[in-house]
Amino acid sequence: MKVTKLVTSILLLFLFSSVYFPGAKSGSIDEEIKKATEAKKILEEQLKADKAQKEAINRQQSQAETELEQIELSMTKLQSQIDQLAAKIQQSKVEYLDLNQEIDSLKVSIEEKNNRMKALLKVLYQNYTMSFNAYLFTSNSINEIIDKAVYVQYLFEADKAFFRSLKEEKQLLETKKQHQVEIEIKLQSDKAELDKENTRYKELEDQKSQKVVALSMQESQVDVSISKGAQALDEADREIKKLLQRKKEEELKRKLLSTTFGTIIWPINGPVSSPFGMRMHPIFRVYRLHTGVDIDAVSGTPIKSITKGIVIYAGWLSGYGNTVVIQHTAQYSSLYAHMRTIYVKENQEVSLGTAIGEVGTTGWSTEPHLHFEIRLDGEPIDPMKFLSPS
Repeated sequence: MKVTKLVTSILLLFLFSSVYFPGAKSGSIDEEIKKATEAKKILEEQLKADKAQKEAINRQQSQAETELEQIELSMTKLQSQIDQLAAKIQQSKVEYLDLNQEIDSLKVSIEEKNNRMKALLKVLYQNYTMSFNAYLFTSNSINEIIDKAVYVQYLFEADKAFFRSLKEEKQLLETKKQHQVEIEIKLQSDKAELDKENTRYKELEDQKSQKVVALSMQESQVDVSISKGAQALDEADREIKKLLQRKKEEELKRKLLSTTFGTIIWPINGPVSSPFGMRMHPIFRVYRLHTGVDIDAVSGTPIKSITKGIVIYAGWLSGYGNTVVIQHTAQYSSLYAHMRTIYVKENQEVSLGTAIGEVGTTGWSTEPHLHFEIRLDGEPIDPMKFLSPS
């Protein structure tokens, strides 16, 4: 069975022009392959350079890790010194506060002794003689006089001890004040040293952070470059493979198209149930051109290529159903329609007698058969002119 000549001609002409005869010539493909290969080479060199840079960064990282370890050791040591200084400062502060309390207590004691000293001085140096004579003349016996003299001597001795204690406390106060000054100086020095050590620690911390960030950014940039370079290289490789495949296919097509189209074999064995020419369409019931011949056969019968060629179409084609189109020369092609199964694929080279599928009833057909066509420059012609009578 057949479809309209218009649909067939348009579809096949489209296939012949867009599938089989590409616009690019062999020379242009060679030029594209050359350019693609050069571009790939550049990408390979760039990727090689990126990987070398990555290795250099890895070496830098190894060195930087050693440096970072040294920095961390220095930071640990410095932190220990900072802690010791902070402890010393805290101890000095406590000592300073204790010394302040001692000084305050000494000041109170000295103040009390100063007041007592004033009273004693008044008694001893203003009234001492009078008091001593009074003790003598008012005494009833020598023993009383002696007792009173001893008492006066005791008072004198007690005053001497008092003055000695006062003197010692004043000396101690001066000593503690001097010690307090020394503590203040030490505190200032320790605080200055602590500030210096904290500054050094912060510098080491910043240095470490900057190294880590710089190396991380550098590594990230190179990784991105390597990833993109690898992707571009893969794309370039795929493009070269496509161009080489295209060149191979076109060379094969030119080789086949340079041959002549002579006697061919029958695609299947069976009677011709509908010849080429005008006829009443069995489905649409209109009088129209039958563009090929219908050869009856049971479903599943193998279909053979009538001669060598290249498959330019293999798939569903409107009313034809499952269809295979084979280009044999620059002018001649063959079509096999209503197939149940297709064995071949587009751009596949076939030889005379290659099995390309099975007889079926797909598309606009009512029973299993093969619709077979031969076309000259896209126009259907009678296949019987090329098929042997047997």
